[in-house]
Amino acid sequence: MPAIITTHVVGNVFVIVDPDGDLETIVAGQTTLDWVAIYTLLRGTFGDHYDFLSCYLDTGSGVVYLGAASDTIYQDAAGIGRWTFNFRSSWGTAKLQHWSHFSFFTLNTMLHEIGHRWLAFVNYASAPAIPALHLMHEDWIWTPGGENQHWGRWLDDQNSCMDYDQAEWVDLGDGTFDRIDRDPTNPVHDEWFGYSPLDQYLMGLVPGNPSAVPDFKVVQNPSPVLTESGPFGVPNPAGP
Repeated sequence: MPAIITTHVVGNVFVIVDPDGDLETIVAGQTTLDWVAIYTLLRGTFGDHYDFLSCYLDTGSGVVYLGAASDTIYQDAAGIGRWTFNFRSSWGTAKLQHWSHFSFFTLNTMLHEIGHRWLAFVNYASAPAIPALHLMHEDWIWTPGGENQHWGRWLDDQNSCMDYDQAEWVDLGDGTFDRIDRDPTNPVHDEWFGYSPLDQYLMGLVPGNPSAVPDFKVVQNPSPVLTESGPFGVPNPAGP
């Protein structure tokens, strides 16, 4: 007889045990999990009271490895560079805004996926009444299309968790910069990541006046060409 899905509450954690993989499903030819069914199980125990759903996959028990990802279900925030939408009906919820899943744990990754509720979609205009520029997302070398929801490598996004290069520009004051790469799998480096003032402004965590965000720089076409291979935690020279 096939095993059945069971659920347990351990402290503040809702545990779903799926011994036969009944929650696995195929989407666009890829194996994933039925997140709506997972939320339905949670809602059946605790009710529809949550803005965010975070799922932590115990891959050691045989759960499929899915990396880390997230998606927004309900978006009503203006001024963040994203259209408004409401997919709550397909989840059977009147409350949920965003869901995420994690197959591994770093502070940077967990902040990153939750941050996608508001970040990083915005562009900026260098003057009124002209098309917005894309410089905050430029020099993206990873998954095509991902540049529209992450900060690019040229932007000095400080300690933001919302890029993939995981680096900081250091202005040397003479038209040149150092670049410090950090490895989030290193606990010391991982503690450095957070939400920059720009991130916090877009999340509504600082006053609504844009002057609350300090000036930031975009380092265009740096030389030498950027790499992602380290060394980590030390300045790497980069030209203007």
